[in-house]
Amino acid sequence: MGVGRVQGLRSSSCWAHRGRRCYSQSVKLTLLSPGRGESSGAVELMALMGYKSSTAGQQLAALAHRQHGVVSIRQLQRLGYSHKSVRRAIAAGRLHRLHQGVFAVGHTNLSLQGRCLAGVLASGPGSLLSHFSAGWLLGLMATRPIPVHVTTPVPRKRRGSLRVHRSGTLIDADRALEQGIPVTSVARTALDLAAGIRFRTLRRVIRRSEELEVFDLADFRSVLDRNRGHRGASRLARAVAVYEPPRFTRSELEREFLRLIETAGLPMPSTAFLVAGYELDVYWPELRFGSNWTSTKPTVGTSRSRRTAAVTRT
Repeated sequence: MGVGRVQGLRSSSCWAHRGRRCYSQSVKLTLLSPGRGESSGAVELMALMGYKSSTAGQQLAALAHRQHGVVSIRQLQRLGYSHKSVRRAIAAGRLHRLHQGVFAVGHTNLSLQGRCLAGVLASGPGSLLSHFSAGWLLGLMATRPIPVHVTTPVPRKRRGSLRVHRSGTLIDADRALEQGIPVTSVARTALDLAAGIRFRTLRRVIRRSEELEVFDLADFRSVLDRNRGHRGASRLARAVAVYEPPRFTRSELEREFLRLIETAGLPMPSTAFLVAGYELDVYWPELRFGSNWTSTKPTVGTSRSRRTAAVTRT
């Protein structure tokens, strides 16, 4: 690994006293340059932490760089760090405790992604970023992800400012990885959000997933089938009902009309309903009320009278 030197920097205190008196003095700052296969970000972290080109130091810096600047005690132990060496790194300011067993490497000026991942790591194996935090990370909503919401497969004690939720129905299909952060899938995120946001906002979340081309009706069906008792299940079912095959109509106008019906909280009508030899675009059997409007593309065999906008009560 190559090195360079920068002269003339002033230091008002030393980084580690080691039992000796320290004086303000000129110091030589050794800057590590990337070696083969190393990223500049990882090398910067190594310099900030005071590590030389040891294998463990390189691995830790690379891991922190991939993980938005945060690591867990389990990961440190897998790299060969003992509890004693971790305590020394904390005392020297190379590791900064964020949660129990989770540390920022070198500094605490973390991105929102770093704070989210720290919350997931603090919540234990199998935990996922969820709810509003997941909605933000997945690009479904602009709400800030703080406080961090996490869903775990087993009960966990509350950890500081984290909002910890528990779900026993999580399966692999509910798990995703976004920017290196374990997060609930789009469908599962929508289910969790449905319990705490307005229906209009929920519809915007689903439309946003369409725009991002991550909407999958089969995923939403699966999530709803496995979570019938969830507080957001009924609202999410209403929101995605318009996407069910029977709801897809020959006209975009009809689809938008159904969306308006959903938003207004009105009973959903039947579509393409046959009554007295006529096909109505929408029909409410319980009210004996139907509606039809002019189509710009007449169907073959459809008479003019049936294409004329009308409201029919049988």
